[in-house]
Amino acid sequence: MAEQLEDRSFKRLTDAFPVPMLKYLHFNHALTKPYKTTIEIDDDNKQFLDYVLQISEDILVDIEFHSTVLTLNHLGRYGTYKIYLRIDSKKLVYQCILCTGDPKSSKRHFSFNDDEEMKLHIVFTQEDDADEKIKILEDAINNNRRLTNTDIEIIYLTVALFMKSELTKSELLLKIAELTNHVQGLTNEELYEIKSFQKAFMKKFIPEDDKLKKEIEKMISIEAMEAINKYFPKESEELIEKGIEKGREEERLEIAKSMKNFGYGIQEISQLININIKEIEKL
Repeated sequence: MAEQLEDRSFKRLTDAFPVPMLKYLHFNHALTKPYKTTIEIDDDNKQFLDYVLQISEDILVDIEFHSTVLTLNHLGRYGTYKIYLRIDSKKLVYQCILCTGDPKSSKRHFSFNDDEEMKLHIVFTQEDDADEKIKILEDAINNNRRLTNTDIEIIYLTVALFMKSELTKSELLLKIAELTNHVQGLTNEELYEIKSFQKAFMKKFIPEDDKLKKEIEKMISIEAMEAINKYFPKESEELIEKGIEKGREEERLEIAKSMKNFGYGIQEISQLININIKEIEKL
């Protein structure tokens, strides 16, 4: 479950910041727009890709996120994804695997037979230096630089959590969370995506008894009602009140769907707008 949570967080991060993610993965691009991530192979078979971007008229980039050690079975599956995407799109496909697992124990090449080998573009976050990325962020802050949604430094606020560092995981998260609160230029939506990623990291890696956990929670907190007001300005309180008091299911479902799209947890949505968890799961 924790690995799935991590993968979903990376997907949302790429959706929010496709250009800096491509830069981090060493892709030059002409344009970016999402491409469908479900491919119908036949009536009984679907392939679900993690995230696909069209970077030019004839070129797609398929980004696959992987949270554990890469095995030959994993590489074979990703290679199959690439082939199916090529057939479905009739475009040239570049594929990249962003892996947070141990690079030393992972496989990097996949052999079809004794004479033919598929070399895959794999980026292991643990081969990158978080302390170096922190220094880059500190320089940007000290120089009052305003980051935009195409600056690669935005990705460092999240991906650096999975890089090697002299700091412990809790020290690293606290440091990056502090930097996040000092970076200029982030919109409310961008800040929410980044902090949601940091919360997911905390949930997976920081134990309840960690001495820094309370300080980290304060640093990355976003009050639920404040976040709702950001995404449903003016109408938010009225819609929520109407949905609860009148019990109009269609309105509450619409609110729940929007909140879910912005990354709220199912339990949190259920408590805020008094809607059944099973109904939220269907959205």
